[in-house]
Amino acid sequence: TVTGSTRPGRGTTAQYRFLPGGRYEYHGYLETTVYNCTTTLFNTAAGTYRVEGGRLSLTPETSRWQQRNNCAPSANKEQQGKLDPAAYAWRVSEEGGVRRLCLSSSEGGEVCYRRE
Repeated sequence: TVTGSTRPGRGTTAQYRFLPGGRYEYHGYLETTVYNCTTTLFNTAAGTYRVEGGRLSLTPETSRWQQRNNCAPSANKEQQGKLDPAAYAWRVSEEGGVRRLCLSSSEGGEVCYRRE
């Protein structure tokens, strides 16, 4: 419990912001708690994007990872992320009246994002 309320033992969020001029920002966050030990992973990235037909290409210029664990502070670290370009097939879907951007990588699987 936190301030009298129960919170889930884990959670994730990921956010892309596509900006004018072909720039993007990415923020990803994962948190998990087991036996009162909380581990968090946070990733930020930024770079350029290009849309060609049904293909979205991302070229990161910066990427940082941060890892924290309240039970093992010696494992806390920050490091440079990979700067590998990525390409996705993209489509727009609608579910329950909410439009979503869905990205599929060549490795398989699809992730959909709603607008905020």
